[in-house]
Amino acid sequence: MTFSSEQYSSNLSTPTMILQEFVLPNQSTVKMDLEKTNRNSDSSGLGSVDIRKTVAQIKDEGLGRSEKADWISVKASVSFIKTDRFCYEACPLLVGDRQCNKKVINNGDGRWQCERCDQSFPQRDYRYLLQLKIQDHTGLTWVTAFQESGEDIMGMSAKELYLLKYEEQDDAQFGEIVRRVLFSQFLFKLKVKEEAFNDEQHVKITVIKADKVNFTQESVYLLSLIDKSPMEESVELAGKGSVAASNSGMTNAGYGSIGTRKSQQHMGLQPMGGSYSNKLISSSSKRKKGLFRTPRDS
Repeated sequence: MTFSSEQYSSNLSTPTMILQEFVLPNQSTVKMDLEKTNRNSDSSGLGSVDIRKTVAQIKDEGLGRSEKADWISVKASVSFIKTDRFCYEACPLLVGDRQCNKKVINNGDGRWQCERCDQSFPQRDYRYLLQLKIQDHTGLTWVTAFQESGEDIMGMSAKELYLLKYEEQDDAQFGEIVRRVLFSQFLFKLKVKEEAFNDEQHVKITVIKADKVNFTQESVYLLSLIDKSPMEESVELAGKGSVAASNSGMTNAGYGSIGTRKSQQHMGLQPMGGSYSNKLISSSSKRKKGLFRTPRDS
């Protein structure tokens, strides 16, 4: 099936109509695209990491609390980035065929000491230790991104970003780079595992990979959900709540939105389940009981 559309030039006084044909994909084409997407996902070698979850499901389903880590994918936006400590000084020496990457200590004489390698050297490397909040339609959560995934998110190396902020001291350019990342959508591949910290158990979420959302593949994925899921499951997939964006900007510790309830109220937003939704329920029940009439009832 084909449709024609009209496209006009920017010169409004002499519009030019261009006919362009759009071919709607048939069912077999969509199926082939979906199978291709699944093959590309499986080829990553991360196996079950492509199980799609929402942010709320991480807590609701108790992910990461078993003996083995849970590997999932979450489509979400970056809502906050801590910028006071976004990287660390790392050992540049090779251990076998891999770089050491352990944290190094400044000797105070212009050299850096690696306790693992038991060596000192004049130059050190920089590696990401990004702490950020990601957000989807169901909630927010903290995640940690290391070197490779940090580069996926920031679009540059940790060393380049460190030199820009601390050597060149170009706060304006640094801020612009960070703001470009905020509210960008990614398909995050996450490792969720409970770990002990200060004698307490905490669920740690680590970003293994962060890909910009491919909207063609995402559309195919959503179509596949509609095709195989009843309406009830689709409603449940949409999440149990909504997250309102609060004022975003820069603080001493980072950039973005932390999504507090107070900031939602400041913007005049009423969260569902609160007084506004109760008023709707109350009005509905009164109408059923015939306690008041609307113009439509007259």
